[in-house]
Amino acid sequence: MANKIIDIRTGKIYNSAKEVADEFNIPHSTIRCWINGSRKNYSTFKLLIDAGSRETKGEDKEL
Repeated sequence: MANKIIDIRTGKIYNSAKEVADEFNIPHSTIRCWINGSRKNYSTFKLLIDAGSRETKGEDKEL
């Protein structure tokens, strides 16, 4: 399952980095590097974190 991407300027949510790349004619690898932090992200695209996904991965369990 692909990670969802949000454009924080417009609020539009994309289903994948490939969808963003295709719409804006930016190489898919560039979008991936921005999102994963290996390249400085000067864009308005950010990884959309689903609040429910933390519960299913067990990251917020009390010790």
